[in-house]
Amino acid sequence: MTKASRETVEGFAEAYAALEAEMNRVTGKLDAVEWDRKEREFKGRQIKLFISTLGQLEAEKAETVETVKTVKTVEPAEPETAEKAEELFLALVDKVIVGEKMKFVLKDGSEW
Repeated sequence: MTKASRETVEGFAEAYAALEAEMNRVTGKLDAVEWDRKEREFKGRQIKLFISTLGQLEAEKAETVETVKTVKTVEPAEPETAEKAEELFLALVDKVIVGEKMKFVLKDGSEW
């Protein structure tokens, strides 16, 4: 009887360990999916904000996008133009990575 109860307990322990390992694996996958969902949700909000910011820019500011891409340093003659260029830069650029070369990461995720 003692032997039979030990075998039952050992069998239960093995089954429990297998189920626990499976639960941990599934929980890990669920956590990864949840993290991915939240990250996509955040990026979606960032994109909507980016698009609405671009939509609010005046036509003149939209035209300066090409100028900003081709000119490395902008020294506008009017303070008003400097403010517009700064506003446009802040609307487009998410972060700047400085290393051997400067890398601009735009809010849409592309690198420049």
